[in-house]
This record gives sequence, C-alpha cells and structure tokens, in this order.
Amino acid sequence: MVIRETISIGNILSTVILFLQLNFPASAQSDSAGKQFAPRGQLIDIGGWRLHINGNAYDSLKGPAVILEAGIGSFSFDWDLVQTQLAPHTNVYSYDRAGSAWSDLGPRPHTMHQAVYDLHTLLHKAQIPGPYILAGASYGGRLVRLFAQQYPGEVAGVILVDSPPETSPLLINGKLIRADTADSGRPIPQIKTRATEDDNNLVKTPEGRQFMQNAIGNISPTIDPPYDRLPYPIQQTRIWAKQQLEYYAANDNTHTMEEMAQMNRDREKQPGMLGDIPLIILTRGMSDRPTSDPAEQERKKEQHGLLSLSKNSKQIIAEKSGHHIQLDQPELVSDAIKQVIESVIKKQKIR
Repeated sequence: MVIRETISIGNILSTVILFLQLNFPASAQSDSAGKQFAPRGQLIDIGGWRLHINGNAYDSLKGPAVILEAGIGSFSFDWDLVQTQLAPHTNVYSYDRAGSAWSDLGPRPHTMHQAVYDLHTLLHKAQIPGPYILAGASYGGRLVRLFAQQYPGEVAGVILVDSPPETSPLLINGKLIRADTADSGRPIPQIKTRATEDDNNLVKTPEGRQFMQNAIGNISPTIDPPYDRLPYPIQQTRIWAKQQLEYYAANDNTHTMEEMAQMNRDREKQPGMLGDIPLIILTRGMSDRPTSDPAEQERKKEQHGLLSLSKNSKQIIAEKSGHHIQLDQPELVSDAIKQVIESVIKKQKIR
C-alpha cells in the first residue's frame, strides 16, 4: 500500500511542481509554521540541508553504535518501542531521511544511493564513530545492505527486519512489477553533496503552497494498527509528520527499479558480500495469505535466501508479527540487536 501511494503521489507532485515552476516566481520563503512539534533529537547540517537524528551522546562504554533505519514512508519515532528498550544500555540512534518529519527536503531525486550517502555523512557530522550495527525495517533493510556495500569497513553487524530482497515485486499503480523486468538501464543519478536554498523549499510562495495543499487535500492521515501501539504523543506526531508536503516529495525516487536491479546484479556477483559480519534476519510469521499460496511460499524462500549474505547469519521467525515486527514484537527486535552487539564485541576481543 505504501509503495502504491508513493508512486501515485509522486505523479501528482511532478505535475504540481511543474505547474509551480511555470506559474510562480522563485522567491524563497521559510515555511515552518506547520512544524509545531519540537524535534525529539537534533538537526545536523550535512551540506546545506539538515537531517534529524535522535539519540544520546555517544558513550564508548556502551559499545558499538546501533543505527535504526526506517521503512519507506516511516519515521525515526516509529522505532520508539525498540529504541526505548535499548537506550539505557546501548548507543542507539534513529533518524529521519531527507524530507521526512523535521529533516530538510534536500537535493533530489532521493535515490537509495543518495539516502546512504546522507546517513553516512550524518553519522560523521554527529561524531558517532563506527563501525556500526545497522538495523533496517522493510525498505530500510535495502538501505542498510547498500550502506554495508558502499562502506564495508564501517559496518560491524546487520539486522534485517522483514526486509524484502531486491528480487521481490513492488506494487506500482496496482500492478506487481519486478526490478529485473522493469529496469530501463538508465544510469543512477550522481550523489549530490550540496543543497541550495531552493532544494529545501518545495513551494516558494504562499500561493504555491496553497495550490499544493489543494492538490493532495484528499490525504487524511490516520493511526491504523499496528501504529496504535505507539505512545499517544507519538501517534499525534506521526499524523503531523504525514501532513507535511515534504513528506510526499521525499519519496520521489524514479530510479528504484534501476537501483534494485543493480543490487541484484551485485549480489549475484558476490553472494556473500557481508563476509562473516553477524547478520540476523527477522521474518514475520503472520500473513494474510494461506501457507499454501505460491506467493507466500516465495516470500519465505526469498527471506531465507538472504542468509547467504553472510557466513555468520541466522533467521528468526516472528510468529506473532505482521510486517511491522518493530511494533508487533519490539522485544524480539531488541533481543536480536543485543545478540548482534554481543557477537560484535566478542569478535573485537578475539582480534
């Protein structure tokens, strides 16, 4: 559902933004009046745009830093149930990708490669040392894997939280499409390291912003299960965050298929690309489909296949969870992260 919403909203935004560029002057305005919810963490400039990161100051006595990567359309505070459990004794951080919640929109398009660069720069600017333990939920798991591929020396452990592999089909405009069949062969855009003032201003005039609000005015965020498990203040923050126009522009990656196809080719060339890095794959046990359904069998097979990414991997089935294991069974995710931390510390002592 999220993917489908992202694609359709992306099409709307493309039309609206083109209209604005043709009909409104480029006089920039600072529009933060709607952002009445105070950031939970701090905003850090990574090159002309700021990203929001939430976590305590790094404490070397607490072990390696754990970085929580949210799924597509999700936020830093969606990790609250897990982060709250880990924070007393772990260096744990959640953050919002460009355009989400308090983070500036930054340069576009928001490709996976751009998101990985953004996170890497954010961690260094925030003075959070690696190597890191990366936990990625759903789409965030792909980002975590790409981070490990781009910066192999800076990753000590990985947790994939019901993260579909790049071979899984995406629901786009009501159709299931696989990357290997939809890959156009277009080059992936170069990473941008600087943002202009215009990059961070989705709408540059009050008239333009009103036009945009009218264009997507049929979107009315609600708190549906399992997000109703979050504390009430966070539920309200989530509704606010989904009402921000930048939220919809943040998911404008028109090169998703090319990036996923590239990830698949890289995995075929180097199936065990994570070496002996501790890897835990958390897979949902609950599904809307019967176990005999071919699509359900394929899902389980694909999840199990991710074990080949590392020589030091294991899979845990979250029997009482749907797709959002971090909300349905947060203690299971916390325990998996603790296991990886222990494994990493043990490896470090041996060396």
